[in-house]
Amino acid sequence: MFEFNKALDANYLEEMYDSDLSMISMLFSTFLDDTLPLWDGIGPAIQEGNLAEAASLTHQVKPAFAMVALPALHVKVKEFEKYIKEESAKEALLSQYAELSKEITVAKEIIKSEYERIEKDM
Repeated sequence: MFEFNKALDANYLEEMYDSDLSMISMLFSTFLDDTLPLWDGIGPAIQEGNLAEAASLTHQVKPAFAMVALPALHVKVKEFEKYIKEESAKEALLSQYAELSKEITVAKEIIKSEYERIEKDM
């Protein structure tokens, strides 16, 4: 049985995807190729004062963190979306975005590594 990085909620992956590595691989690939570029668009939207766009992008990426077994990040992104919708100060939003981006960069490396391990293992 494949052993996932401890940073991921392996129980969630096993429960939701029945340990189907091809499905998990596809989700990890989608996260890396589609979700993360959307995340990268949030900072510029905030910088431009387009909070509706920032909120929309955040809403789009939010479920992906749960789907790839990163529940703590999912909760943080959910809270971030709430702050955007409350039209918090731009500086505060940019600061929070930068902090979350650091965590997401770490998560990206974990997901990328796990994706490569799965692909090698299949």
